[in-house]
This record gives sequence, structure tokens and C-alpha cells, in this order.
Amino acid sequence: MATKIAITACMLLTFACMVWGLTGDSPFRPEFDEALSVSTALNMVYSGNLNPHWLAHPGSTLIYPLAAYFHFLNAALFHGAISNPDFDVQKFMYENVFVLFYIPRYLNVFLFVASIPLVYAIGKEAFSKTVGLFSIWIFAISPLLVSWTQLLRSDASALFYSLLAIYACLKIYRQPSLAMQTLFGISMGLAVSSRWPSLAVLPVFLFINSALIYQNKDSVARLRSCLMMAYGLALAAITFTATSPYVFIDQGTLIKDLVEEKAAHGLGCDGLSPLENLIWYMKFGIPEQFYVPQCVFAWLGVAIAVWKRQFLAITLAVYTLAILVGTSLHAFHAVKWLVPAVPMFSLFAGSGLAFCGAFLHQKLTNLSGAKVGSMTYAAVLVIFMLSIEHDPFLAMCRNNFARAYISTDIEFYEWFNKTIPHGTPVCFVGVWEGGHKSNYKVLDVLWDPSYFDHANGGKYQSPFEIYDQGYKYFIWTDNHCPLYLAEPKKYPRECKFFKELFDNSELVKEITPKTLDMKNLFLLQQRGFIWRLYKFVPKVPRLPD
Repeated sequence: MATKIAITACMLLTFACMVWGLTGDSPFRPEFDEALSVSTALNMVYSGNLNPHWLAHPGSTLIYPLAAYFHFLNAALFHGAISNPDFDVQKFMYENVFVLFYIPRYLNVFLFVASIPLVYAIGKEAFSKTVGLFSIWIFAISPLLVSWTQLLRSDASALFYSLLAIYACLKIYRQPSLAMQTLFGISMGLAVSSRWPSLAVLPVFLFINSALIYQNKDSVARLRSCLMMAYGLALAAITFTATSPYVFIDQGTLIKDLVEEKAAHGLGCDGLSPLENLIWYMKFGIPEQFYVPQCVFAWLGVAIAVWKRQFLAITLAVYTLAILVGTSLHAFHAVKWLVPAVPMFSLFAGSGLAFCGAFLHQKLTNLSGAKVGSMTYAAVLVIFMLSIEHDPFLAMCRNNFARAYISTDIEFYEWFNKTIPHGTPVCFVGVWEGGHKSNYKVLDVLWDPSYFDHANGGKYQSPFEIYDQGYKYFIWTDNHCPLYLAEPKKYPRECKFFKELFDNSELVKEITPKTLDMKNLFLLQQRGFIWRLYKFVPKVPRLPD
């Protein structure tokens, strides 16, 4: 009974924290990366074509439900507007952010909350009930997980289905059955249909099934285990094919999207080799996102698993290693890609914490008796958990407070739309990701270090040339510029562009993040970038090529 109460309380707390910061900049604009999935689903409804024409993730468990939901909205709310020949996807998205983005975010909320009992079940199977209970609180109070699953991305669905597949793997080892192989096959297929990194579950499945085959001394039993493993793999392939068929049908789009994803530049987080990426995750990414006390207990949990030869726990370490190695092979590093590994870090941290707790409980019981020792142990444990979870919980609260207040991005876009006459040509140094873009003639530049090569065939395009095309206004943010200027030898063309822009422009408007006083509890920095609107006024001669 106490276990059910603890799990339920954790789920309710997680639901409240997720919904608290769910609004973001809604109803003004979507959040980071959300427009990719929504525009893909809207185009599917508009064209009547099931091909998403975007297979980078592939995100099927998010895109297809969104398309079904948009079909319903098209009939019930928009009266066929999405099917109109003159349908403008970008304008439509920014005019209907609440129903197109905010409401579907609840799908991620429910998937993340549903992941909590799965983490407990995995902890129970691989370690113990105590480890499972410790782990769910460390898992749920994770600023990294909450902040990224609050967005309309496929991370939450990949996390849920991957955990379900891992749970099925552990049950297959404990009690081999056709039902668990079926559960694995379906959940594994859906996990990979959500995001490619979910393939890291495959080593766990192969590891466990290989152990079962090895342990079976009877040839008939070995054959049966082989056939069961083949069935699970085949069902996973069938499920993936059924939910992401255009991965096979539209190979051109698949290859193009994967090449672009691999070649994408991450300003400030590129330039490292795979080994250096892995070192970065171990030295900076994991400690900063998972916090030092939790990391110490997690490494202790790994050491205990190896020392005690806890086979199922070691399989979870194999999954974690597969995630880290696979992520390190990417062209750049990013903390958001640690999301699939957080449940395993939580479980190993729970294991280390349970080991230390058991040692403390035994000492207290020997000193003061069973009843007093248990009460003292419970009090010490609660106080200790509150102390180590204080910082991540406060960070999660700060994130939610910040997301409940509009960002500087919205302030700038709204000011710009009210102040600058519609139809004005404007050059955006970056990518216009707010509303009202259709009201202006917008030229996006320098969105990526490959801009000159991809957009201009390797030719440098100066602000003077853009000005000669009729663009007198330039929008600047500190999203890209400081990162370019920090490495002038690496980005000479971009630094030259900014020098010419700054030497020949007058500042019209600047909006910077404010310091927000959260009801005298603490100070908080407003989300968003520093925004500036420059008017180009040629004063200094052009720099030589």
C-alpha cells in the first residue's frame, strides 16, 4: 500500500510540474523545434498524403497522432480551412498556436507521467523495490527531462516506449514468454519510430536473449529461445515498418534528412571528435544536468552491479553506454540528447543510495534497537533525500516560472509587428521563428555556419548587397553572433559580415531579458535573447574580399 501511495504521489507531483510550465510562449508562438512536427502533420492533412516528407527522427508516434488530431480540427473547428488550396502553413500555425501546439503537449505530459511506474518496475526487476522507489523521485525531479518533454517533440514517446521495451526484456529473462516477446516487439518498433537513438535498446534485448540461450543446456530449449528471440525481433521490424513505412518507401528523403542531420552545425557545441564528445558528456554534460550527489550515487550503483555481478543491472549499463557512445558519434554535442539515459542514471543512483541506506539502517538498528533505529533511519533518509533533491527541484521550479512568463522573443515580435509597416523588407540574421512573418518580406541569413555555402554557392554576401536589394532593416540577436565572433579564424566570413553591419548601422530598438522578482521568493532571468533592430545606413566603405 505504501509503495502505491509513493508512486501515485510521484506521478501527481510530476503531472503538476509538467503542466505548470507547459504554456511557454503560447498562444504567441511555438517553442524550440516544435514547428517541425506540427508543420509536417499540417502538410499531410493539406495534401491528403500520408508521406511526412521528413524522416530525420522519424517521429511517427508524434506526427501521425498530430495529423489525426488536425484532421478532426479541420472538420470540427476550422471548417476545411486546412484543405483550402490557398492554405499558408506558417501563417496558420502562428495564428492557432493554442490548439495546434499547447493542447497536443498534454500527450507528452501523460507519456512522461506514465514512465514513472515503468521506471519503478524496471528498478524492481533489476535491483529491488527499494531501489525502484528511490529511483522514481530522482527520475521525476529532473529539470532536463521536464524541460524537454514539455515541448512538442518525440522525446517523451521515445522515452516511454524504450522503457516499456526494456521492462519487457527484463521480464523475458525472469519469465520467458510469448507475451513478453510480443510486448518487446511492439514497444521496440514504436520506440524506434519515435527516435533513432531508441535502437540502443536492441543490445539489451540481444544481451538478455543470448544469456538465455547460453543457459539452456537442452537443445530443444535452446531452439525455442532462438525462435522466441527471432519472433521478438521480427515483430519489432514489422511494427516499425507499419508505423514508419515511408522510411522504406521514400529512401531519397530518408537519406537527405539523415545527411542533413549529421552535417548540421551546432554553434558553440561542435568541433570535437567522438572521443572528445564522450569526454565532454562525462565531464560536463552529465554532472551539470544530473547533479553531483546523484552522479556519485550512480557511479556507486554501477560499481555495486559489477561487484555483485547483477546481470540485469549490467544490461541497463549496456543500454546507457550505447546511448552515450551513439550520441558521441554525432557531429556536435548537446545535453538534450542525454534524455534517454536519465532513467538509467536514476536507477543506478537509487541503487547506490539503497546500498548506503541499508548499511546505515543496520548500524542504527544495532545501536538503538529495531523500532527506534527504523524511525531514525526513515527521518535521516527523508532529510537526506530532500537535501540532494533540493537543487534539481529548485531548477525545475525556476524553469517553470520562466516558462510561465513570456520571453523577450515575443516582446520583440509583437513590438516589431506594431511598429514597422507591413510589407517592409527585413533581413533576419538567423531564422525568423515568431509570428507575423507573412506580414513582411523576410530574408533569413547566417542561420548556420554553412549558410554561405548552401545559400550562395560559396559566395560571400555582404550587408551592402542585401541593402542594395531593398533590405534596410536588419534584425540581430545574441543567439549566433557572439559564437561567431568568439572564433574569428574559424568563421572569417561571418565576422566580416557583422563588422560591416555594425559599422554601417544605427540602432533602432533593443530588447533585453529582464530580471523578474518571483513574489519575493527569488530573482529569475527572463527567457529569450537580446534583440536589436538595426537600420542600415552606408557610412564605411566596403571591406575588400
